[in-house]
Amino acid sequence: MIAEEAKREDGVEVIDIATPNLLHYEMVKAALEAGVHVIREKTLFFEVAQGEEILKLAKEKNRFRL
Repeated sequence: MIAEEAKREDGVEVIDIATPNLLHYEMVKAALEAGVHVIREKTLFFEVAQGEEILKLAKEKNRFRL
């Protein structure tokens, strides 16, 4: 759904992941892979390796902002 929405000319540019914590990794990864910015204010991942992978992906997709 995220990938298809990102393809639309009037599609979303940013999403806020509001799913239960255990789903954050997959949702954030899908959004970044589709080139969509992600906003989060609470814990994203349970494992450091997941966070490192997502940080790398965000930087590759130019979707990393502080």
